[in-house]
Amino acid sequence: MKKKIFSNMGLKIMAVLVAFLIWLMVVNGDDPVNTAIYRGIPVTVKNADVFMEKVKKVYIPRVDSKTGQELDTVTVYVKAKRSILNKLTSESFTVTADFENIVEDLNSIPLDISCNTVPTLTMRDMWCDLRSFKVDLENVKEANYVVSVQEDGMPATGYQVGSLKPVDGESVAIAGPESDMNKIGKVVVTVDVGNLKRSTTVTAPIKIYDKNEELFRESQMERLTVKTVDGKVFENGMMDVNAEIWRVKSGVIPDVEVEGTPADGYRIAEVTTAPESISLAGNRTVLSELGTSLKISDQVFADNASSTFSQEVNLRAYLEENYGDDLKLEKDMSDIIVVTVQIERIGATTMRIPVSDILIKGKPEKMSYNLTPADYISMEIQPKSEEEVSISPEDIQVTLDLSDPKYQIPGNYQVPLEVILPEGYTLTSQASIAVNLVKVAETATEEEQTTDQ
Repeated sequence: MKKKIFSNMGLKIMAVLVAFLIWLMVVNGDDPVNTAIYRGIPVTVKNADVFMEKVKKVYIPRVDSKTGQELDTVTVYVKAKRSILNKLTSESFTVTADFENIVEDLNSIPLDISCNTVPTLTMRDMWCDLRSFKVDLENVKEANYVVSVQEDGMPATGYQVGSLKPVDGESVAIAGPESDMNKIGKVVVTVDVGNLKRSTTVTAPIKIYDKNEELFRESQMERLTVKTVDGKVFENGMMDVNAEIWRVKSGVIPDVEVEGTPADGYRIAEVTTAPESISLAGNRTVLSELGTSLKISDQVFADNASSTFSQEVNLRAYLEENYGDDLKLEKDMSDIIVVTVQIERIGATTMRIPVSDILIKGKPEKMSYNLTPADYISMEIQPKSEEEVSISPEDIQVTLDLSDPKYQIPGNYQVPLEVILPEGYTLTSQASIAVNLVKVAETATEEEQTTDQ
């Protein structure tokens, strides 16, 4: 029996080997071993803070000499069976550069690869296009920067942003590699105020822009430490900002106090503003004290004036000077209001005649016209005696006569008005109105169109 078992031993061993090779060929035929490539795998840096504290320097990755891009990603190659490769993506890998393993003479850190999807893969199965992660060590630079706080979105209807103030102060201290620090242009925090109706604290990301208005990349931000000027680090690069939300009050009347005295024999008849009302935003206390009008003083002067005049007032500057940060114009309002001071002779009266009440004679054919002003025209009327006689716009007849041949040509004209006043009154000066005459394009009559066909 023993002889039978060990007889032809060589042939038996060879048969086993042949069977194994056949099995291996069959298996590999169904699930062959291949090599796959996974690009753009980020390099995760570990223990950099400990090393930097020891050497009193900070690192930056090397950059591509042609593109200027940081070499902070690698390509991973994997040799494994097809069934394993089918499970892998670029997110399956973690490539780590641990500063505890740095070769200081070369500023080089060996790279370690691990696979999250198939943990059994080892460094014998995986490798990078780079053997090590090279870094440059730079001196640390620190500087203070003023934070520019900007708003994003619109508060609820009827509300406006009063102020945006960082909780920990309007300046930050930034420390990082000297080359990065020299690129910093501005520090910005954008606060979302969309649909807010009340004051609140908003947490927003700190963004750094270079001197070319380009946003710092994430890898650059990771190399910087942003702190308050007192040394408190902003966690996750986020800053708290107090957003003060104000209510908007509409229909506020500008109450302009005209300073100075007109010329002898004249007086101030009326003061008007354009626009007639404005919208202001402020905190509850200021708006409550304000009431329905805003007093404006020391802006308009009528010293020795003998005729009506208009003057612009920068309302935004006036509010800043007199109310500081407690009261502002509504966001989209113009800074300027126009104040018109009506000056008239003592004893005279100024009448405002609706332009729509003017009788027009001799309107040119095939021409349209526009009148300026389009609403009211003012005229100063002087009684012939000191006895007071009541007069109203309805007592005055005004005619615009365009029958003169010179008004038959398109153009802009200042045309005198014919004014008939009640007995006992005279005009202090000739009244006139601006007329713009425009030729109307001719259109063919129905008969002409039929004939043409």
